[in-house]
Amino acid sequence: MDTIGITKTTYDGENKMKQIITRNKILNRISNTNTINKSDFEIKAPQIKNRSFYIVAGRKISILCIISCLIIATAVSSGCNNSAKVSPGMNIGSEGIDFAKSLVTQFPFRKAYSEQEKSVSALIETEIKKMGYKPVIQTFGADKTISQNIIIKIEGTGFKSTETTDDSSAEILIRKQIIIGVHYDTAIGIEKKAEFPDYDGIQENASGVGALISVAKELGNRKNGYDVVMVFFGAGGDNFAGASAYLKSMTAQEIENTDAMYCIESIYAGDKLYAHSGINSTQKGVKYEKRRKLYELSDIAIANIIDLRFNESDLDVDVNGDKVNDVYREITTTKSDYSVFDAINIPCVFIESYDYFGATIDVQMESKNPSFGTTKGKIRGTNFDSMAKLSEILEKERLETRIKNTSFLIVKVIEKGMSRATAISTATSSSPSSVK
Repeated sequence: MDTIGITKTTYDGENKMKQIITRNKILNRISNTNTINKSDFEIKAPQIKNRSFYIVAGRKISILCIISCLIIATAVSSGCNNSAKVSPGMNIGSEGIDFAKSLVTQFPFRKAYSEQEKSVSALIETEIKKMGYKPVIQTFGADKTISQNIIIKIEGTGFKSTETTDDSSAEILIRKQIIIGVHYDTAIGIEKKAEFPDYDGIQENASGVGALISVAKELGNRKNGYDVVMVFFGAGGDNFAGASAYLKSMTAQEIENTDAMYCIESIYAGDKLYAHSGINSTQKGVKYEKRRKLYELSDIAIANIIDLRFNESDLDVDVNGDKVNDVYREITTTKSDYSVFDAINIPCVFIESYDYFGATIDVQMESKNPSFGTTKGKIRGTNFDSMAKLSEILEKERLETRIKNTSFLIVKVIEKGMSRATAISTATSSSPSSVK
């Protein structure tokens, strides 16, 4: 604990005495009660004949008070200055927010394989066609369990890098892709409308869909080194069936060329915005390689005043089922559409909202807001997952902030490109004759 020490030395052979006043105690009392007890500053000592000592001690206490006030003033001033700064992410258009709101209004119970889920698929297809894309519709399933993935592909320019050997160096051309995915179905179906009268799935996962709509809008007029694949997955609630169907359709070359998979889910209502790497990053000797994209995302967030957190609980948890505890840091046990890509060793980044502060996993939850006490902090899959209810509980700008900032981060990490490679400019982006 950070402390301020006041040392009082007695004279004429009297015993030495020290008293430590804790700065945190003072600051906390000021912030919590706006009062300071006189006893916090009192120094009780034996009788001292030298009256000048009290003058010196008094001056020291006065200096302490001034320092404390300056610390508080600086903190307040810093907070005000930070709040005045707006993330560039807020310059992202409002298309994603508008689409998310429209989605939950029209189709609140879009459970996997339902009629409402089919209607949402058509709604997404129409929206992205307005942007000038020609989406690919991938139908999967059989009989009464049929759903669709809506896929957008943007061809990039590729990258160039220098490969050096003992005798020479040569420029090589590299083709890599990024996959960004969200599921658009909900956990609750219309058959449970009476039990969940306010439910509409704005948290899971209209907020994620809105973010990907914003990414699609932003990338429409840009050319990047990466090939970009955006997938709106159907039937995420059925063990990530849409993500599995898309993965099965990928060629071995496409899998090898995938630099990372980004998954966005439930970014609205949790206390804080988090990003995690995949579980495959816990393998020995590959941590940095598998978490590189996570760290890049964090760097972009810091540079652009976006509050993006890592899970830093540092608990001992067996996250991969091998009966050996892993360090529960920068990863999560929460599964989503990324999990099927994670399982085949593709580097993954999972973005969600949650609260990972807690001494055990049991006390970590989506939100510690007392308003969610009846569900023990859970929002997804509950009647609290409702635009109407959440807009009453949360600050009004949160949905906009989370969708815009998340989409901004994704766009910027795509622009950043590959590590140790340079994107080929559009002026020289003819198809490479040899691709690594």
